[in-house]
Amino acid sequence: PKGFLPPEDIGTIFGQTEASEDSSFDKMVMLQQQVRDILLAHPAVQTTVTGVGGNFGGQNTGFLFAQLKDRHERVPAQQVINDVRAQVAKIP
Repeated sequence: PKGFLPPEDIGTIFGQTEASEDSSFDKMVMLQQQVRDILLAHPAVQTTVTGVGGNFGGQNTGFLFAQLKDRHERVPAQQVINDVRAQVAKIP
């Protein structure tokens, strides 16, 4: 992901993704689905919404929202971000 917000733990994570400028919309959708799968596989994530393009940028950009489980049921949000970043970095 390009970035995550907010830096404080409010139980919600927002992030942006970006692929190479020559990525087609269909390619970006496939990549974004991989990001979504990584998010949903994390034990601290309750639900997620992801999308491509639109008001968030061109066809090579995406966004994600993740609602985390209650604080007493999960690791801190920053740890979730670190874990997700490490997994997403492996996507070719």
